[in-house]
Amino acid sequence: MSCKIFVRKFSNSGPKFANKYPVFLFQNPFEWISVKLDAKLLQNKWDKEFNIELFKEGSKQALAAVTQYIKKNDLNELTGLLTREALNKFKEEVSKWDSRAIEGLPLQTEDIQGIRIRKIDLQTIVEKRYCDIDVITVSIKEVQEALLLYDIRMRFHREYSEGKLPEWTLTKFVLESFKRYDLTK
Repeated sequence: MSCKIFVRKFSNSGPKFANKYPVFLFQNPFEWISVKLDAKLLQNKWDKEFNIELFKEGSKQALAAVTQYIKKNDLNELTGLLTREALNKFKEEVSKWDSRAIEGLPLQTEDIQGIRIRKIDLQTIVEKRYCDIDVITVSIKEVQEALLLYDIRMRFHREYSEGKLPEWTLTKFVLESFKRYDLTK
């Protein structure tokens, strides 16, 4: 894994500690350079409007929406956001999740403490152009004297071919790890 996650609790006394559980995501420097170069390539060749920071914000909103439907146990509502294949895999995977992870849902955008782009993959096949962006998120939620840590990986897909609508879909949504820390100890 090319991502290291460190969490440290700070006192929340006083207004200067808005986030008492800051998360530090460290990325391989070569991976970071690769993402920056691929983002520039995407901007220069296919999408002059692409903004990596706005993409991250949109990723947070997608994560919050998906976890809301998981909590409601209404995964069919994700049709359109996830591809059909991804939705079927996702339903199977969610059935294996730790019940404590589902109890802590939904995640709100403010619960997402760290987000980074792991990879941008640009492909041209004949006349069609495709972009896949892999995103790593770390979310922390405090519930009933416990701290829940979610490491969720997502892959967004968009076709940039002529005449295609400018929409991103999720092709992967994986709970990579979940940890529950008891705060009473």
